[in-house]
Amino acid sequence: MTTTKCSRCGNEKEPYKENSLAGSALGQKIGEQVCKECFTEWEKMQTMVINEHRLNTSVKEHRQVLISKLKEFLNLKD
Repeated sequence: MTTTKCSRCGNEKEPYKENSLAGSALGQKIGEQVCKECFTEWEKMQTMVINEHRLNTSVKEHRQVLISKLKEFLNLKD
């Protein structure tokens, strides 16, 4: 079992490779730097972000806002 220091919680844990963004560059980064527990927290927070900002995920600009919030929440750097 490989572990990594999670970018959000800072604990040494197994990275979450089966995230919903797997297959993309961002999904790969999440799979290398984020633990399952923190990604699960994001999935719950995502709903609140969508509602608070009244985002429509079919609009490109809204998806970009959501990705920005995801990176901020998980402490992912570009």
